[in-house]
Amino acid sequence: MIRNGYLLSLLTKEEISEYEKKVGLKELASVVRKNVDSDELFYLQAMRELIDACRQPFPERIEVFRQLDHDLGVLRNGESYPFVADQLLLVQIERTQRLQSVDRARCEAWRLALLLALGSEPAVGSNLNPLTGAPFVVEVTAEQVVVDAIDNYGDEQSAFVPVRPATAARSPLRR
Repeated sequence: MIRNGYLLSLLTKEEISEYEKKVGLKELASVVRKNVDSDELFYLQAMRELIDACRQPFPERIEVFRQLDHDLGVLRNGESYPFVADQLLLVQIERTQRLQSVDRARCEAWRLALLLALGSEPAVGSNLNPLTGAPFVVEVTAEQVVVDAIDNYGDEQSAFVPVRPATAARSPLRR
């Protein structure tokens, strides 16, 4: 869209007004057009690093976010500023990746709670929380399974699954 001249269609009315006041829309379009190749390259390299970092728990990705912020800070005042990558595509990337990690942690906590409630043994290492990098806190009693420590801020509810003898005694359908 950028290459075809549709930069403004990617901006909100507020952003258009803001950029018009700051640098002027023609100047903005000129800078973006001039740097479109280096902007795209910067974005693709940043995404490669972010995708590779996703293999690690969220806390271990922090250095990637810091490096990205640093790189963008250095480039902001230079000739090859990746405007599209910085202002449109990578906006709040750390926050969005944290939200994804919270969602993944919820899913993993519930999966673990359900496995344990069914009497199955989870795979080795499957109790690691992708948000915190630490093991989930698991409590198994005859009546229930509780998986906690989902969110390192403590705001997330535990995954709670009641244990019913008939359910726990069933063998898994597939292995």
